[in-house]
Amino acid sequence: MEKHNLDVLIATLPENLYYLSCFKSISHRILNRVQAFAMYVRKNDELTMIVPCADVATLIEQHEDANVVCFGNFFFSFPDIAQSQSTKKIKQITKNRFASSMEALCEAINKVGLRSGKVGMDESRITPQLWKSLTDTFSDLEFVPGEAIFSEIRMIKHASEISLLERSAEIAEESLLSALDKLKIGMTELDIEQSYIEEVVKRGGRPFFNVISEGLRSAYADTINTSQKIADGSILRFDFGCLYHDYRSDIARTAVVGRVPAKVEEYYGYILEGENKLVEYIKPGITAEALFEVAVDKVKEGIPHYKRQHVGHGIGLEVYDTPSLAPGIQTKLEPGMVLCVETPYYELEWGGVQIEDTVVVTEGGCRFLTKTSRELIKIGG
Repeated sequence: MEKHNLDVLIATLPENLYYLSCFKSISHRILNRVQAFAMYVRKNDELTMIVPCADVATLIEQHEDANVVCFGNFFFSFPDIAQSQSTKKIKQITKNRFASSMEALCEAINKVGLRSGKVGMDESRITPQLWKSLTDTFSDLEFVPGEAIFSEIRMIKHASEISLLERSAEIAEESLLSALDKLKIGMTELDIEQSYIEEVVKRGGRPFFNVISEGLRSAYADTINTSQKIADGSILRFDFGCLYHDYRSDIARTAVVGRVPAKVEEYYGYILEGENKLVEYIKPGITAEALFEVAVDKVKEGIPHYKRQHVGHGIGLEVYDTPSLAPGIQTKLEPGMVLCVETPYYELEWGGVQIEDTVVVTEGGCRFLTKTSRELIKIGG
């Protein structure tokens, strides 16, 4: 905030709201139209939550001393004589509700008492009309888009975040290996998906995504799983992850059932060399674009026609945190960044091979958060 000369920072995206407040609400995640705000004031290190009335009880349960302004037409019933302090606080907060999110947000900003200053407003979940209303109402304040500022803040992970990301990766990898142990000829992509999800839940994770594509379908990036059956000679591309305490994993592995076709082994070797070269170059100070060039140039030594739009990305509360390892991205790596690195190859009417790992940037290079073998997985044969 000091770097951007901000007096106030307001979050709207659920991930940014959680990052500021550690408040979890199901409504923010599943109801895209629900608005909520977390407002942080730099001068007095104070956080105010602006939430729908329905969220107040959960918020007070999680953060009993929270500053809260609420809005909306949801109603709790209260006993004639409240026994608990939390019930008394919920009653007081909801009694002073506002009709709309705009009115509640204006009240919270008014309480700050700023006569002039700069407000970073995360534009992810607000309408142009709300933005205009704010700037018209507080004409002495300067409002600037805050989504990119939040991305910059979240780019460097705290040690606790790195631990959660590491466990998320471990759960995903362990779950895939367990699912592969149960793999049989004739199973479908959907069968393996179900097995993987069950293993994730057993380990305390939450399902997030899993692409299990067989044969020619392994060339379909970011596809959905189908009833396509596993056969002897199947190429299997796994692009998978999970959630652990809201932190995400994103990993990829490639397997072959039975005899390994020469082209699969050859091309997988090339993309693995590309990822190895990328990892070798990771260090503080190198740019995201430079890593892109290193990886693509290495893969091109074996696959001259190889093309990619990126070779990795940050990961955290969102699967695509900044930076992207892509052309034109001049962001310099810093210790504490957590990156997914990948060099996949997709060829229609043949198949796809992919490897993707997670690393944390350290003072001297990087450390893998993924732990399983990065070699081509050979099943049976």
